[in-house]
Amino acid sequence: MRYVEIGWILTDRDGDEFYAGSVPADVNLQPGASTKIQQDATLKLTQRNGRTVPINSMTGFVNQVEFADGAIWIPQRSSLDDPKLKRVLNPSPEEQRLSDVYRRKGIQTVIEELRKF
Repeated sequence: MRYVEIGWILTDRDGDEFYAGSVPADVNLQPGASTKIQQDATLKLTQRNGRTVPINSMTGFVNQVEFADGAIWIPQRSSLDDPKLKRVLNPSPEEQRLSDVYRRKGIQTVIEELRKF
């Protein structure tokens, strides 16, 4: 594995959850090995009035992995159907693109697009 991206969900003291973004990390991890990932990052929620929102808890999840051969792994759609993730994650760029193709050109064009892969 040469790259991993960890997504972060923050929960405020009222229990509201927010996708705070992701933190990328370049790694050199061989099969069966383990490592610690340390990246300096600041995640802060602010309200429209500029006040900082206290963070009560954080949840991390693997958002993407790139292997040494260039193959990329992303979570399966069924994994992203977790209610916690569904509430906070936006659709992927590819999902947005296919939705747009469907709206403009219909299901047959979406099928043709998917057959390319």
